[in-house]
Amino acid sequence: MAADTESPETKEESTATRFFGRSFRAGVPLRKVFDRTQELFGQVAWRTATAQNALLRETILYQSDSTRCIPGFHFGHSRCARFLRLLMDEVDRASEGSVDESLVEIAAEYCMRTDYPERNVYIVLDMPNDEERVLVVSELFSDIGARVWEAGLVMYSQLSQTKSPLQTEIAGATILELGAGTGVTGSAYISAGAKRVLLTDYKEDVVNRIQQNIQNNKMAPRVEARILDAGDLPRLRELINEHDVDVITAADVTYDDNLLKIMIRALADAVKRTRVGYLLATSRHQKTDSLLRTELTKSGMCVIEAPTMVPSSSYEYILGSDLSTVKAFRLRHSPKNEGSFCDLRTINDSSKVS
Repeated sequence: MAADTESPETKEESTATRFFGRSFRAGVPLRKVFDRTQELFGQVAWRTATAQNALLRETILYQSDSTRCIPGFHFGHSRCARFLRLLMDEVDRASEGSVDESLVEIAAEYCMRTDYPERNVYIVLDMPNDEERVLVVSELFSDIGARVWEAGLVMYSQLSQTKSPLQTEIAGATILELGAGTGVTGSAYISAGAKRVLLTDYKEDVVNRIQQNIQNNKMAPRVEARILDAGDLPRLRELINEHDVDVITAADVTYDDNLLKIMIRALADAVKRTRVGYLLATSRHQKTDSLLRTELTKSGMCVIEAPTMVPSSSYEYILGSDLSTVKAFRLRHSPKNEGSFCDLRTINDSSKVS
């Protein structure tokens, strides 16, 4: 049926199920997905057989051009089984409506079967530039699982914004990212015009997942994954020199006091050998925020705080992500080792800041 001939109820069901599906695919905890969807749309998301069928297509039966080419793509048996149990409970509590027979059949299969093979577990993110990113997050899935953090989303969006300060710095450059996590930003660096990207993390299993995500999202050969402990400054210097790194970046690596100090020390050492650095940090509590500013000031770097300018609506489906709490810092080496800290919003022309 054409969109302009849909009834208001059908349009509302369609909007609700799409919202639910995007949140489910992004790995948002299931109870939060159900509660938020019901808060926004009432029971419309699962009240009728049509809506239930649409929910199945948007969740456990979801397929797209990105997912079809990944062998063994799956959201995880445990997560899917729990989703179906919760959905059946919600349908049972609904004040009116009907039940789709395919929902009953699939629920029985998922909730009773115990011999599912071990396989990778994925999330699917709808990015603001109309791209889809498919990321392996864990081999043993839980509702918490590995996730893409707020600052990583902001980094991706900044790289995707035409002529943003960060995108301008990236064009034609070789990038090294510290603590890359899932590696979600890899493709955004390439889209922004980066020549080469090294996504690093300190655990072998994390780097192996980054490598899978590079392959699944067709980022090779310009994007590579490397093991690097940010506390190992000789190895960091070796990678920078070996690959002629121009820009050093990091996102959401300052959430822990000890890790924060290690990362600031690594960034300060790296910007002596690179053109510029960028740090994106999510504000979580006052103590860590204060420590971050103190360590940045003590680091000997010239630090400029810049606005992020990413609409929260870009990631509304990732519930609870308040992107206004993300701070962006542009880092430059100070030859006299005299650190400074200023706010880019007080500077008319950031290109004149050395």
